[in-house]
Amino acid sequence: MSGLSSIILRHREPGYLRFSLPPEWLSPERAESLETGLTAQEGIYSVRIYLSQGKIAIRYLSIVLDESLVLKRLAAALKRILKSSKGHPGNHSKYLTSAPSVSTWIQDKLTEIKETLRALQILGSRVLKSMAANTALRPHAAREFMNDLLMLFMLKLHWKHLVYEWLPRPWAHRYEWAVTFYLIYLSVQSKAAAIVA
Repeated sequence: MSGLSSIILRHREPGYLRFSLPPEWLSPERAESLETGLTAQEGIYSVRIYLSQGKIAIRYLSIVLDESLVLKRLAAALKRILKSSKGHPGNHSKYLTSAPSVSTWIQDKLTEIKETLRALQILGSRVLKSMAANTALRPHAAREFMNDLLMLFMLKLHWKHLVYEWLPRPWAHRYEWAVTFYLIYLSVQSKAAAIVA
């Protein structure tokens, strides 16, 4: 029961209590059990356990519970967890050392950037090789790509008009529909010509 005596009240205000937790309570299993057990209690509506800081914050309805009842419920929940976890030591070392140093974080990010650049380099070299093999298709592919971009831009620009004005009243917007179908026809024809060539 030494763990219970080393839990210290650090801050109190109406409806809020904050305690410091000793290292033996900084295991994920114990923290989860404590959080679940306390939030199930009537009047306690929030329990936050900050493992890296060794803190527990409890928010409760002061019209339902007073501070002494919250303390009793906390003590009872801790005793239940201690009783059920006999012979199962908590793995708190993960949480005590989980905050990576800045240099480790920077090193990880640099590794990710290097891997991304390497993947882009491989992809780029494959694209360049395929373009070099198909030199006759290069100008046509560029024109086709620009046409597709223009088509997407026009759709984006006129999407609200198309959905809210043209579709409900197609006859009133027959000229807009005619232009749209003609542009689709031209796009399909250019792609068909490229396939045949």
